Amino acid sequence: MSTLFITEDKLKSFTAIDENVDPTVLYPYILQSQDLYVQQTLGTKLYDKIKELVDDKVINGTTIPADYKKLLEDYIVPMVIHYSYWLSMPHLKWKTTNKGILAGTSEVGESISLDELQYLRNSIKDTAQFYNERLRDYLKAYQELYVEYQSYTQKDGMAPDRGTSYYTGLVVPSRNYTKYCNDCDDSEGRINIPLN
Repeated sequence: MSTLFITEDKLKSFTAIDENVDPTVLYPYILQSQDLYVQQTLGTKLYDKIKELVDDKVINGTTIPADYKKLLEDYIVPMVIHYSYWLSMPHLKWKTTNKGILAGTSEVGESISLDELQYLRNSIKDTAQFYNERLRDYLKAYQELYVEYQSYTQKDGMAPDRGTSYYTGLVVPSRNYTKYCNDCDDSEGRINIPLN
């Protein structure tokens, strides 16, 4: 059984996904968003703890402890919603069938171009990354509340990623640029500011 942190209704309520979209189309992307992004941020140990608490609540009706409930509802769920939407978007437009990949069309609506789809996906990804960054900031500030986040070992699986969730695609090499600067200190590449 796969543990999902959100329901299909919650995903549709907080995104522009129409009510008539088949839930079986959405479930794989909810699971992918959890495995790819939530697990990366929480680390496998805390991720498994959250899954265990959610399973226990669904199966046995057990209450989730307050700190974990806050983490789940206020930080993880918004992130899962937007990453799920972002991941599912191309598959809402195109379907893979035994005849090949087909684009959905409608008599009422007009299909969008690939550039428009990419623009929309980028906007949704920005929102997902915002919620991911918010989760990371919260975990850094309150890591003492989550033993699983602090006590990672190599045997626990994926380590929590404590870096930034934003990816710009821009690479800044770490070199010494003294040969390009007339007023640079030769030893460390710092700019020497005149004192006059």
